[in-house]
Amino acid sequence: MLFPTILALAVLARSVHGYAYQGCLEFANAAPGTDVTPADTGLDGCLADCNTLGFSYGFYQASPYGCRCSNSDTDMSNYQSAEDSSGTCSTDQASGWEVSTSFAFDFCASSFDSGSASTTFVSGAEECYSRCSPTTYGSLSRVDGVYICQCFNTLTSYTAATCGGSTQTTYIYQHAPNAAVSGTTRRQLKRRLENRRRTLNAFCPVGLTSCALAGDVNAFECVDTQSELESCGGCMGSVFGPVSRAPMPGVDCSALPGVAMGAVTCARGECLVSACKSGYALMNNRCVSL
Repeated sequence: MLFPTILALAVLARSVHGYAYQGCLEFANAAPGTDVTPADTGLDGCLADCNTLGFSYGFYQASPYGCRCSNSDTDMSNYQSAEDSSGTCSTDQASGWEVSTSFAFDFCASSFDSGSASTTFVSGAEECYSRCSPTTYGSLSRVDGVYICQCFNTLTSYTAATCGGSTQTTYIYQHAPNAAVSGTTRRQLKRRLENRRRTLNAFCPVGLTSCALAGDVNAFECVDTQSELESCGGCMGSVFGPVSRAPMPGVDCSALPGVAMGAVTCARGECLVSACKSGYALMNNRCVSL
């Protein structure tokens, strides 16, 4: 199956088994996290330290030295072009890595043939590696702000391309030799993904939730569920996204029974009632019929 796509990643990757290279970037644009100085100030030492400390991502720069551990990847727009298909970063670039996976980066390709592969949208690298844990290979691409993940067991041919270059590229990963994802590792990845989904919304600005619109599987609106009167505390239907359309029950405060006109607001995801219609009494923030 030929599948040309885009993505921006880079650095010396094959030498570090179990750490999945994410791309070249300016260290200043690394995701917020904890800066550390391990005893081994090389790439391996930095990534090992981030892994030991329980972080999901590591960002490394040789000179001036920088090692940052984080539980989130940087925004995809921060990744820059590498120098080759192996993901070699220039001397003034840092590299980003996912440090809690059994996959290691192989190369970047403009197209490849895997015979057959399962393709899905994902929220990011962690979810892709988790989904591909039963297969030999996984690939990750970024297309128009969306992550595309493919899982497959054979790689028959490919056309190498500079990572993150002008040609659309896909990042190919392979399980490290003899690597096996244990049940404990899978559970850790699942917990991290669940925690990430609670805070990450790939379709709307920070603080807003992408709520699916009824009747159109491809439509959504960005809602502040902490203050939106008609969608207080969550989406009225489900959260929009290619990964899942999980229920996220919200409340239409304006439709609460017995509430006087204009006497209800939504604050911090909760309906706050200040007055009731005639024949109702306000009790515990609800209008109760007399």
